[in-house]
Amino acid sequence: MFYSLAWVTAVCCAVAGAIFIIGGEFIFARGPAQSSPVMIRDARSAGTHEFSGMVTVAQTCDQLQEHIEKISPSVYKIAFTTWREPSVPCEPGPVPREFHDILFAPDEGVDFVATQDGAPLSILIVPAVPN
Repeated sequence: MFYSLAWVTAVCCAVAGAIFIIGGEFIFARGPAQSSPVMIRDARSAGTHEFSGMVTVAQTCDQLQEHIEKISPSVYKIAFTTWREPSVPCEPGPVPREFHDILFAPDEGVDFVATQDGAPLSILIVPAVPN
């Protein structure tokens, strides 16, 4: 009886391991292909943040729109939304899109988060160097 229990346990562990490896590769392959954070340039001046940068979209017909909203007293969300331009031919492949936006907020003590089409987006805010 002990031999049968050990054999069933070994088979269950092998099957669970195989499912974990195969399932994990499938999930990883379908995940977003984001290798590094989006760099956002922040030109600050008396209560103003002027953001600029580039976000990658999936196809040549995808256009980019950004919107900044206050989600708490010290946190702002930069929401990037893509939409398809019907007059532009669609071809797959990553395409960079430029953005510019202005936010009226304190110079210090605020944090920023970002999303792209509702999914979290890793960002890196880089202060602009004055000329």
